[in-house]
Amino acid sequence: MASGPGVSGAVRLLFGVHAHQPVGNFQSVIDDALARCYRPFLEAVERHPQLRISLHVSGWLLGYLQGAFAGDVARIARMVHAGQIEMIGGGDTEPILAVIPQRDRLDQLRAMNARLESAFGARPRGAWLTERIWESTIVGSLHRAGLRFVAVDDSHVQRAGVTSALDGYYSTEESGKRLDIFPISEELRYLIPFAPPADVVAAIERTAPGRAAIYFDDIEKFGIWPDTYEWVYERGWLEELFSRIEASPRIETQTFGVFHRENASRGLVYPPSTSYKEMNEWLHGGTWKDFLLRYPEANWMHKRMLEGSRRFHASPVARVRDDLRGALHRSQANDGYWHGLFGGIYLPFLRASVFANLAQLELGLDAMAPAAPSRSGDLDLDGRAEIGVRGADWGLYVKPSEGGRLCELMQYSVQHNFADSLERREEDYYDVIRHGGSAHPPRRTFGIPSAHDRIAFKVDIAPADLETDRAPRGLFVDTWRDAAGANIIAYAGSPVRGEARARCRARLRGMTIEKTVRIAGAAARDSALEVGYAIAAARALEGTLEVQLDLAMPSAGGPGGRMRIDGAIAGGFATELRRTSVGAVALEDDVLGGTLLIELAPACAMDAKPLVTVSRSESGFEKIMQAVTLTFSWPLTIAAGGREELRVNLRCATARS
Repeated sequence: MASGPGVSGAVRLLFGVHAHQPVGNFQSVIDDALARCYRPFLEAVERHPQLRISLHVSGWLLGYLQGAFAGDVARIARMVHAGQIEMIGGGDTEPILAVIPQRDRLDQLRAMNARLESAFGARPRGAWLTERIWESTIVGSLHRAGLRFVAVDDSHVQRAGVTSALDGYYSTEESGKRLDIFPISEELRYLIPFAPPADVVAAIERTAPGRAAIYFDDIEKFGIWPDTYEWVYERGWLEELFSRIEASPRIETQTFGVFHRENASRGLVYPPSTSYKEMNEWLHGGTWKDFLLRYPEANWMHKRMLEGSRRFHASPVARVRDDLRGALHRSQANDGYWHGLFGGIYLPFLRASVFANLAQLELGLDAMAPAAPSRSGDLDLDGRAEIGVRGADWGLYVKPSEGGRLCELMQYSVQHNFADSLERREEDYYDVIRHGGSAHPPRRTFGIPSAHDRIAFKVDIAPADLETDRAPRGLFVDTWRDAAGANIIAYAGSPVRGEARARCRARLRGMTIEKTVRIAGAAARDSALEVGYAIAAARALEGTLEVQLDLAMPSAGGPGGRMRIDGAIAGGFATELRRTSVGAVALEDDVLGGTLLIELAPACAMDAKPLVTVSRSESGFEKIMQAVTLTFSWPLTIAAGGREELRVNLRCATARS
């Protein structure tokens, strides 16, 4: 490696890595990532003290490591103080800055700045952009937070019209606020760590003397991605790469900050809204917000987060509460809001983390200014109003026109949304599954395949597993079935002023159906959800009312979940069964730490089956249980002028209740 600062004939290698774990991830997963990736990578860097790297560790992960693995954080601190590592900032909980309110952007960036200054004694000058999602609207917030440069894909800059000279940084601005942009080399991203080290070094050396070869990507590629631990560490790939870099007289490693300070901008650019190439393949050239259209479940979480932010910032008392600010920030963590190879909307525990933090935030806000017991408004901005109901220990939202379904049922004692399921929908890669992987031949012919090129099946997937849903999932989705066919009931609804109650009404084939959704009980220990149906017949009718509940249970198909029917254990949550007469169902969930009790009056037939989706992750195609689907059926014969009433009650019993 060329020695001496600013050696004129040397290529400046800017080598950056980004470490992140989702808010709410399992401790065992994080500990494994440390053992198989973070620690051996940093140990390798420490063995080569002439190397200079830039490192971003997301704030939530850094906080976890400080508490559980202080020695590893101390190793980073030693290399920071020695000038070997430059710490990079960003949003504290790894939010997508472009889709959270501007005041939260600034809060998130400043929180991360403070975290890094506290841990390492230096404030960052550069920022990592979550998923490298670029919109010009974020420039002002980054500038105000004291951050002066970011790294984005070279394709970002190319789309702004730059076709060459991607070996330095460019400048952009928004309302006169400047931000500098480093274009990350796509070639290096695809070579590292998959190609032989000699090929990587050769690619770096092809950069013009005195200019920058720019690499910044996920550190998890070095040990966590499939097959990479053996390749990178056991077979010595990383050690060989670092040794070859040190041995090359044409390469000098620098941090991004040092290069930024010592070199001038190559000029002004205005990149369009975009993300990295692989994400754009999932979006078909759209913007990240298209995920909110493709997945209404993500849109609902996003709009609930925006509502929480609005309430938080409207309260001067709340704004000085660090615990509430932290809950808001954690609800903005990106991982549960989108789908891609590393996007996790298909992972129930990531969505559950968003809702749990929203629940924590709302509990604090409601203690200061209680929410109205019932209200109406178009929260998710889809053009149709929802009805919100808030009681002692429950909160819910009803979509009357969609079968009267509850799109959210929050239980605040356990901070869990029982309506947090996911619709089965067609994904682009389903054709790859249908063809057994042959529809997507691997692109790589050397080294090991990238996770983007890898085709693997974690489980057997049958054609029936790829069936899609015809209607949104939720709780209390009502269907009327008779000789004329089956119809999801389209209600009109309204809140009941001053009460924790919503009233819905529908006219259908000679009858009127009134549905009442009520949160009963003045104290949390007595709180329950009561859903009542009154069916009035204008003429004689015969048919069946079907009420479907897709219940998100944290234990899913694991051993911690048990279903009791009228007191007797019937199986786990993944059990498929049918009963002709059921009066009570209990879903006992060890992960939840409670039991969901369902009472039916009168008793009715019940079908139970798991709701399972098929999705793709970095480790392959997989099936994930999203919910327990319970369908209750009441066959009804009503004379002209007659009336039938039905009732379903839900209560959550915990160790505290």
